[in-house]
Amino acid sequence: MLVVVALALAFVWALYRSPFGRAMDAVRESELLAAATGYNPMRIKIIAFTIGCLLAGLGGSLYAHFLLYIAPFSFTFWESVNFLLMNIIGGSTSLAGPILGALLLTPLPELLRAYVLWQQVLYGLAFMVFMRFLPDGVTPLCVSAWRAAAGGLGLQAGERAPDPRSGS
Repeated sequence: MLVVVALALAFVWALYRSPFGRAMDAVRESELLAAATGYNPMRIKIIAFTIGCLLAGLGGSLYAHFLLYIAPFSFTFWESVNFLLMNIIGGSTSLAGPILGALLLTPLPELLRAYVLWQQVLYGLAFMVFMRFLPDGVTPLCVSAWRAAAGGLGLQAGERAPDPRSGS
């Protein structure tokens, strides 16, 4: 299962860095500008939707494999809300965002098991707070904290720390 996830991540990473990925970014930022530069926004949206459906189907099949069988109650409305919140909280503009959101939200139902009646309220509150104050999710905060920590070490982006064994 981990191999399939790694392959899907590699596919999305390659897609982000491809000319088509840049075209998707252009359409996301400004359809009018993308159309003016020669892209067909409708075609790009349809292809992006198809790729998204393919990845969602792959994720659903892995989830069903994890559950060992499929029943209608396996995929509830609240599961969909949970997956949506993973994207919102992590941030949907980078590849690391949904992964970070999943890492943050996966243990949440277990932690809130004693407060089942409050789960939906907390999900709604998290949705509103993140949409209002952190529309790009927590990933930009993590990146800026990482850069600040690296800057505190006197490093530039992409530069390695000196080897402590070298003595210099």
